[in-house]
Amino acid sequence: MRLTKTVLRMFPFWLTGTMLAWSHAIAGTYEAHEAYERRDYKSALAEFRALAEKGDVEGQMMTGWMYSQGLGGPTNFSEGRKWLERAAAVDGNPAGAKAQHDLGVIYENGIGVPRDLRQAAAWYLRGAKNGDPSAQSNLGTLYLDGQGVERDLVKGIRWLTAAAKQGDAQAYVNLGKVYFEGIGVKRDLARSYFFLDMAVNHSGQDVSNARENLQQLLQQISPSELVAGKRLVQAALVGK
Repeated sequence: MRLTKTVLRMFPFWLTGTMLAWSHAIAGTYEAHEAYERRDYKSALAEFRALAEKGDVEGQMMTGWMYSQGLGGPTNFSEGRKWLERAAAVDGNPAGAKAQHDLGVIYENGIGVPRDLRQAAAWYLRGAKNGDPSAQSNLGTLYLDGQGVERDLVKGIRWLTAAAKQGDAQAYVNLGKVYFEGIGVKRDLARSYFFLDMAVNHSGQDVSNARENLQQLLQQISPSELVAGKRLVQAALVGK
């Protein structure tokens, strides 16, 4: 099985549900989100940038993210990073935490900057402490791999578990690997099944390696372990 990580997404998950409703309450963000949703990225970028220049953290984060993705204009990594850093300077804010995650991705993958795993880990840690599940998941994998930080299986599993408790599908997949291979824990195929099944069938997200890992597990799990794993899934779904 392989570990998987979050990256800069074309459509960030936080643009829906509670966050979107919260954003609409702020003057100007309704127009920005409306333009984004109809894929009028040029107008959306203009609206978000206007908000960003007024100090709005979400506007700064979206402006940085859109420049980094080349949405609404040519890709501009330096401009994108500038706005992401402004948003990331604000702790205790969901958009600021998402910017901290995105900066971690930028440094981990060398997107417009030299690759710097220590810098990536530092940004992930800040986003993780501010509650961003993607930052928690990516930080957990760095600890498991010993990249940018000293290898620490306990911390890796702790951060993956924190992300999984928020329903992060990447964390589900990686915890499935942890329990499948017994990385820092006793090998437990029932628990591995639980995490992989949650990723594939109940997260609402299409995650790289998830189905492949689940199929690999199903070739090895015993009938009794499978029953136990399904019970864990049902218990989690009832608890939601």
